[in-house]
Amino acid sequence: MGCYQVDHWSLLNKARAIENQCYLISCNCAGIHGGVTFGGRSMVVDPWGVAVASGGDRETVVWASIDLEEVEKPQRLSGACGPGSLTRITSRLTFGAAVVLYM
Repeated sequence: MGCYQVDHWSLLNKARAIENQCYLISCNCAGIHGGVTFGGRSMVVDPWGVAVASGGDRETVVWASIDLEEVEKPQRLSGACGPGSLTRITSRLTFGAAVVLYM
C-alpha cells in the first residue's frame, strides 16, 4: 500500500465516523500475503473523527475503549436523533471478532 493509499485510508475512516456520528472500527490486512504488501493501519475512530487507537503496518491487536457519551454528543448537537434513540447494532466480522456499535 503506497503512502497516499495509507493517507486516504486514514482520512476516509475519519470521514465515515464523522458523517455517521458513531465510532468506526476498521480492520485491514498487514504485511505481505501472496506477494502483495498490505498497509495495515487498522483503527478505531470516534464520532468526532479522532483516531482513538490504531495499528501500524505490521500484524497487531488494536484495543480501544468506546465512550457511549461521545456517540450521543454529536447526535444531540445535530438533532439527528431524539432522546432514547440509541440503537445497538451487533456485527460479526471474520476471524471471530465481535464488534458492537452504538448509533
